[in-house]
Amino acid sequence: MKPLIPAANGDWLVKRNSAFQTLIPMAGDTAKKFEKHYEETLFTGYSSGYKTNRDVWSYNFSKSLLASNMNGLIAEYNRQTSEGIIEYLSDKIKWDGTLEERSKRKIPIVFSEGHITTTPYRPFSKRYFYRDDLTVNRSYQMPRLYPEGCNNLTICISGVGVKKDFSCLITNLQTDLEIVGKSQCFPLYWYEIPEELKDSRQTTLFNTPISKPVRHDGISNFAQTTALKQYSRDIPKEDIFYYIYGYLHSPEYRKTFSDDLKLSLPRIGFVDSYDDFKAFSDAGRKLADLHLNYESVPMYGGVKILGSRTVEQFLADPEKLRVRKMKLDEKSRTLVYNEYVTITDIPEDAFRYIVNGRSALGWLVDQYQISVDKESGIENDPNEYAGPEYIFKLVLSVITVSVETMKIVDNLPKLSFDDKSVD
Repeated sequence: MKPLIPAANGDWLVKRNSAFQTLIPMAGDTAKKFEKHYEETLFTGYSSGYKTNRDVWSYNFSKSLLASNMNGLIAEYNRQTSEGIIEYLSDKIKWDGTLEERSKRKIPIVFSEGHITTTPYRPFSKRYFYRDDLTVNRSYQMPRLYPEGCNNLTICISGVGVKKDFSCLITNLQTDLEIVGKSQCFPLYWYEIPEELKDSRQTTLFNTPISKPVRHDGISNFAQTTALKQYSRDIPKEDIFYYIYGYLHSPEYRKTFSDDLKLSLPRIGFVDSYDDFKAFSDAGRKLADLHLNYESVPMYGGVKILGSRTVEQFLADPEKLRVRKMKLDEKSRTLVYNEYVTITDIPEDAFRYIVNGRSALGWLVDQYQISVDKESGIENDPNEYAGPEYIFKLVLSVITVSVETMKIVDNLPKLSFDDKSVD
């Protein structure tokens, strides 16, 4: 039996593709991002999603319950901090190393309703989120991507080491670390926040302090210059951003570099012709519109609703649309919504659209169920977010999103790469 010898790059069970290294990195050294950036990468920086280490407390479908949970946790933290103790009372507080360190340093925490916001928690699933740097484990660079009152877009990709096939999803809100698996989020913009500006003593033309976040491009000048050389025309950075989103959906790209995308952040190539660049960029815009506005996408009309009522009649009687735990059978293309509603004839394309190892419908079934945390006793009821009818409409809208996504993906320009594995 021959001994198992690792490849030159240290990989044991996978083989990287040498063509991957010819493409442009999306990002470089994490210590050289944003204002410190000078590398030849497509983005000037990126960020992981929020890591709370206490999701059960920090997220909830009910805004009032989230407020109650966090108010209680903070009160318990302040009590123990003032007494100089740490007690692991799982029904009152969730400690981790970061929170314990803050307690030892006697840092007080004040509850504020203003910290409650809405965020994408998992694909096509929003929750209320208590956004406070003092109550989460790590904020990473998210506060610089989404300062209060500032708009942005971020392409969230699955992180290095995630075993599931590569996926990505665009958001327009701060998001959780696990939205697509150890998420790394690449922004259209990043912001200098007032504290940073105050420290650097920057002022306006009239020598008055700058009090609002200052916006900068997330797409690098290097990326724009490279596109100019490739296509002999000025390419707006926004077009490059959407091009990247379209390119990352290419089936040929994902298949050719499936192993590479598990081991490192993506690299992107500029296609040969401007027509193909524009096709990818336009497709990226269409995909972004679907994925950002999924809640308002028209409900899919090609399914059958088993029962004695029409869709309109069910929507007029929300109590018949409450969910406890949906069941999805992809083989029979059937979703048992609740005891009153079963949806059949779901199109096969709805199951072809996969994000982080599940179909979009699969994520709805996974997320939109009533749960009670064993340790804390905290309940999470998706019916409380925007009413039961919201969930029913969301299911039908996400079917449309999935079908339309696959139409766009199937019509992307074909990519080809020299398929040479690194030995």
